[in-house]
Amino acid sequence: MANIIIDPTGDIRLDLPATPKESPLPSPLAPPSKSTDGAASSTADSDSETAPDTPQRTYLRVSSKILSLASPVFKTMLSGSFREASDFTAHNLKSPTSSEKFTLSFPEDDATAMTLLLRILHFDYDNVQARPTPKLLEQLAFLTDKYQCMHVLKFCGVLWVREWIQQSIEFLQVEDAARVLVFTYVAGLETEFQDVAWLILLHHKGPIWGEKSEVKMLVDHPLLRHDVAALMDQRRSEMCEAFHKAMMAPLSETSNWASIDKGCFYAAKLIGAYVKRLTTAGLTPYDLAFSENSMSALVGKAEKLATTEMPSGCTMYRCPCRQEPQTPNLAERLKLTAIALTKLEREFICLKCIKTGGKSKTEGDCKGHDMDVSLARYCA
Repeated sequence: MANIIIDPTGDIRLDLPATPKESPLPSPLAPPSKSTDGAASSTADSDSETAPDTPQRTYLRVSSKILSLASPVFKTMLSGSFREASDFTAHNLKSPTSSEKFTLSFPEDDATAMTLLLRILHFDYDNVQARPTPKLLEQLAFLTDKYQCMHVLKFCGVLWVREWIQQSIEFLQVEDAARVLVFTYVAGLETEFQDVAWLILLHHKGPIWGEKSEVKMLVDHPLLRHDVAALMDQRRSEMCEAFHKAMMAPLSETSNWASIDKGCFYAAKLIGAYVKRLTTAGLTPYDLAFSENSMSALVGKAEKLATTEMPSGCTMYRCPCRQEPQTPNLAERLKLTAIALTKLEREFICLKCIKTGGKSKTEGDCKGHDMDVSLARYCA
């Protein structure tokens, strides 16, 4: 048994199961333990009292006043018409100065996440973790959503996510990023939501929505709107389409050159050299969804694409190739598009628009923009 005193003058303690090192994620939105009449189980026990055969527990001593101020759910539980409120009032009237603390049992809640949440509520920042794991952040999101106190995460949440991004940017695990995205969504961290969603978009290999998705948890996550993953996948598809058009543009542009079918076949040779560069860079063969590449990999390959030099050796007098553009770099448009794609971080998705169902967009408060318009601006 672990007794954690968060508030030395606290008048209530919470009873939770001890969290094993590899504990599974708690059932989302699970209510506190129910008695036969529908109320959460409650007892009045001493901090040191345990039964010999009782499984390992975690007891958190806290202030009922702070719980009620931070969470409307706790407020109703402790001062409303629920059985817990009646039991709590009766216990305080019976023994207001007793060392025995009124106990509420929450068998479905994660002890580590609850401890972290309660330390934040009680301003016990000296004992708040500096770098919670992505899984713990997700568990914290479940708790704050369940008890309707998401607003308390804004300050610590920004610091946690910023720290996680800095530590994970070079060795990003997409599944971890998905858990952090859930946290930013629940906590209402608009900028951090964009940042984490952008990291997923850049580093996810292939379509975000589909059988091979690396973030399937986002598709039907109970804390997210169902269209978050679909919107991210749509944005990725738009980026892939823009990349495809830029990559194929030289093939259509050079088809109008005079030398395409005249003698030296300058244009055909130049196209051949360009396609060879694409193959050498690992950009071909490919499908329209670039299923074998992440956007980050595509951008990196395009930026390093070698310049396609003009084939030499033509000795024909007055050859049409002499009138073609001199030493054209067919890869230039693809490079410019790749660079433009990296500048869409603040424009490709908007948390406020997602949560309002598009209302913020009609009101002119949406931070997202049309992909084609953004690319045209950055490529200009």
